[in-house]
Amino acid sequence: MEVTKILEILKALGEEPPKEWIELVEARKPVIGWRDYVGKYFLDLIDGELSDNDFEDKCYHLLTSLGFEVEQLGHKVVGEYPDGEAKIDEIIIVYDCKNIFDYKPNAEDRRKLNEYVRDAKLKYKNKNVYGAFLARNFEDLQKGDLFYFPVSSLVYLLYKKIMLGRKFSLSPFRKILAKKEALNQTLIDNEWRTHSL
Repeated sequence: MEVTKILEILKALGEEPPKEWIELVEARKPVIGWRDYVGKYFLDLIDGELSDNDFEDKCYHLLTSLGFEVEQLGHKVVGEYPDGEAKIDEIIIVYDCKNIFDYKPNAEDRRKLNEYVRDAKLKYKNKNVYGAFLARNFEDLQKGDLFYFPVSSLVYLLYKKIMLGRKFSLSPFRKILAKKEALNQTLIDNEWRTHSL
């Protein structure tokens, strides 16, 4: 039986537990971290054992859960396509998933993603199109024309969305993309702090 339940029963019987008991119970209260708010399904993106296809599928569901309008491509279609396109109004993020720890895009990875971005720019003439790698984490988060979205940061952003509820908005992505910044927890805390918890 839970200790707090025992204390409630004692109080209901008119027994006052010793002050030391109360202090012990209060000291045992668990500390809840941000990961406790996010389910195992998305936490598996950070450190679970996933196939490449499962990783892509969970990235699709994560982006959708964040509020992006997402078209999943990758292993779902035949041919050479990015893994998906995430949309916010006039912004299209063409993304490629890498189920790799300490990922560092090589020249071929960059070339392919840049090609996907060029194709998307032809398809979406009146939209701002960006390219992004989604990976477990990156060896080096560089500023440049391609973006780096560690899935741990995206999962952390989902936690922010849960905490902010209806106040959550994807609009800070406009600024992040315009400034060509790599997504990380510090940046998320700074950009989504105006919608305070």
